[in-house]
Order: sequence, then structure tokens, then C-alpha cells
Amino acid sequence: DRRTLPDNAIVLRSTESSRHSQQIGHGMELTMPITRLEAILSSSLNTARRIWNTLLAELVAIASPERFKVAVKDPAVYAHLINKNAVWN
Repeated sequence: DRRTLPDNAIVLRSTESSRHSQQIGHGMELTMPITRLEAILSSSLNTARRIWNTLLAELVAIASPERFKVAVKDPAVYAHLINKNAVWN
């Protein structure tokens, strides 16, 4: 089916295979296969990945969906995402 995502469309970055600095990210980054197709680069899935990977570690660590939703509505979170070019104002 064309509407089904492949199993490896978006995955949690493996800490063993990553050269990623823990000082920069939160360690729960999501990755997607590399592509140059504009349709993929501008997709909502890629946008969600970019926003998630830019969130602060304390937000990513919130286990409760209800608490997470409240926390991400803080204007400081949106300002952080704008500052890191994850979203545009």
C-alpha cells in the first residue's frame, strides 16, 4: 500500500552508531533516511522530526502526554524552537 510508511521511515538514533554530542542534543533524536526530494524534506513527518530533535532534554523526558502538551505550550519553548530554526515565526 502506498500510504504505509516503511518500517525504517523514522527511528530513534542509536547511541552506539552516533557521533552526536550529548551536550548539543537530548539523546532521544529521531532520524530519517537521507534524501534530497523536496516532497520528503518539507513533509509533516520531517517537520515533526526536526521539532522533536530540537526540544530541550527536560521536555523530551516528560513521560505523561498530558504534562508534555502543557509544557510545550510555554512561549519559551516556541522561542527556543524559533531561535534554533526548527520553526519559523
